[in-house]
Amino acid sequence: MSRIEITAPFFCKTKPLYLCLNAMKQFSRNAKARGKKFFGNFPPVSAGQWKRSIEKDLKGADYEKKLVWKPGGEISVDPFYSAAQTKNLKLSPAPAPGSFPFTRELSEWKICEDIPPLSAPRAATMAAKGVEGGADWILFRNPKVRTAKDFAKILSETDLAKTGVCFAPARGSVRQAELFEKSVSSADLTGFFLCDPIGAGETDETKRLAKLIKRFDKRTSSYGCVGVNGAEFHNSGATAAEEAAFALALGAEYLVALGKHGVPARVAAKSMVFHFSVGSVFFMEIAKLRAARAVWAHIVERFDARTNGRMKIHVSASVLNKSVCDPEVNILRATGEAMAAIVGGCNSLSIPAFDGRYRNAEKSQTVARNTQLILKEECGLHRVADPCAGSYYVDALTDKLADAVLNLFLDIEKRGGFAKCLADGFIKKRLRDSAKERARQIAEGKESLIGVNRYPIENERVADRIKAKPRGAGGEFEILRAETERSSRGKKAKFPSVFLVQTGDPAMRSARAVFSTNFFAAAGFEIINGGVFSSPRSASAAAVKSHADVFVVCSQNSTYADFVPPFARALKRKKKNALVAVAGNLEETDRRACEKAGVDEFIHVRSNILETLKKTQKAIGIGGAGK
Repeated sequence: MSRIEITAPFFCKTKPLYLCLNAMKQFSRNAKARGKKFFGNFPPVSAGQWKRSIEKDLKGADYEKKLVWKPGGEISVDPFYSAAQTKNLKLSPAPAPGSFPFTRELSEWKICEDIPPLSAPRAATMAAKGVEGGADWILFRNPKVRTAKDFAKILSETDLAKTGVCFAPARGSVRQAELFEKSVSSADLTGFFLCDPIGAGETDETKRLAKLIKRFDKRTSSYGCVGVNGAEFHNSGATAAEEAAFALALGAEYLVALGKHGVPARVAAKSMVFHFSVGSVFFMEIAKLRAARAVWAHIVERFDARTNGRMKIHVSASVLNKSVCDPEVNILRATGEAMAAIVGGCNSLSIPAFDGRYRNAEKSQTVARNTQLILKEECGLHRVADPCAGSYYVDALTDKLADAVLNLFLDIEKRGGFAKCLADGFIKKRLRDSAKERARQIAEGKESLIGVNRYPIENERVADRIKAKPRGAGGEFEILRAETERSSRGKKAKFPSVFLVQTGDPAMRSARAVFSTNFFAAAGFEIINGGVFSSPRSASAAAVKSHADVFVVCSQNSTYADFVPPFARALKRKKKNALVAVAGNLEETDRRACEKAGVDEFIHVRSNILETLKKTQKAIGIGGAGK
């Protein structure tokens, strides 16, 4: 290749423009030719060949058990994807962002300032600060309003012509929406009012809602006043497929119910806003939004309202996975969730304050808002239309999830629809079962909550932050930590502690000491690293002097048979109430020998962390052991 072909595109100031353009074209042609010649040396590899190669590397390990992931237990996620796996998708991808069936969307969203339940004057002030700080819309959660004047006070510092206003009330939402309607005169309203009487079990309110929709439809074409609250299902423990399917079934229920009161499906669909929550499983949450939009588009099409089948989605960061322990981690969780929502194509997004479960600091509100501003203004996510375009993984995952969502939706319809399934307990049972399964996964450490059941901060104090029984997924662990902390309060009380005894192989003893530290710190125990011991006698003497409550031996399994029994016997002769644990899953013979010597517990990766910690607390006389 001549020198000009390389340099001309980069040094155009020194040569005429036509020479530069010609050089660039020649450079491109040569590059393509080289690429064809180069890649021609590599024959295509089929998905089957890839799988066989992986199975060979597994050396006999089960492919399904080792590499296939089943988040939520409802969909299998393969370790790799290829073009072949997207040729026979049941769900046809949208040809372009924003086109039917809307699996693909533009990454444009409104930054929504989340205002917690506050008095009208305080809410108004916080809303004004949010707009000044860069928010596009304001979302008032469970607003404390009783009259139209209260709404006027809340909106007193907000320019409705420039800022969208949204409301997410609890109960009595239709009546509140009517008060809001009376309080505003602008015809240029943007935002939404999440009226969800059917979801709240108030089906008799649909007639009233129908009249409200008709009035808003005459007044403004862009304000949504029907709210389908999928977030409530998410935060009650629903899987991704359940959240989407229950929300779609509820949406279909509204189309039918409002149609009976004279609201055409096209108007009802246009007035509807779906409120979803997004959790930490990044690609699953992206696929959830894509699948929900696609299935909803086909549902609306069946109601002869295809032109209004483009789902409007408001997303809020999950409440379920937010922790009181190590609350700053919630900022990182919310950032990942916000990215999933944006890439998934939400229309508006709100992020609650990271420490909102126990306080509402102004600084925390700023952090929540700035999270979105960074993703928009610095990362430029709004400049990319459908960032997932062309991803075999996302397309295949969306297809699988859409299939699961559609099947559950059809099952609900066969049972008589959403309202009937809500009344007869079908939906509540599904939510209860899913929440129970997730709680088990967290208790056993199979699902990680950083700062809660994984990598907790040692000596962190949380009791004063917990005012009532925590609702979050890690709530049981938070209760344990609070009880451990409260047990130390009093004139003669000491803080419950765990003494680590290390012996044997340096790598194994160190690894198991770290494991044991994380294990017991999840319940708030103070961890005392006793050091390395060469004999059971010296270890037991140091353990007695430590005045700890729990004693954990950390080493490799082959060391335990000789070290643990004499250590446990010596310790319990001098400290009868000592609780002795061994870090490791021992063979049956060694296990029995240790138990006979006085070992109380064995902790390892298969342990139920929560139940073991409850048992430990009970053994040393702490609180109600998590009850």
